Amino acid sequence: MLLASLLFALQMLCLAAVAAAWDTPARMPVIFGLLGLFTILTVGAVIHLRRLLRARAPVLGAVRREWELDRRILLRLLSGERDPEITTVQQGVTDEAVA
Repeated sequence: MLLASLLFALQMLCLAAVAAAWDTPARMPVIFGLLGLFTILTVGAVIHLRRLLRARAPVLGAVRREWELDRRILLRLLSGERDPEITTVQQGVTDEAVA
């Protein structure tokens, strides 16, 4: 609701700026100025979003690693290999801490 209200207020401010300059020679500079402003804001938002997406951790990365280990263990068990080595991956935990 807050976002919708802010967008509506921004639209009304832009409309008021265009309406105030409508019968003046500044009508087109105001319109193009608003276009330029929103273009710059959009490019800045896209750049910021791309940086955030590059910096984020992969979704369910730990689960993906555990499933890969489980898949390997199951393949060893199904292939008939005896006594497969079962290990787990824990982030930030050393082997000494687990033992």
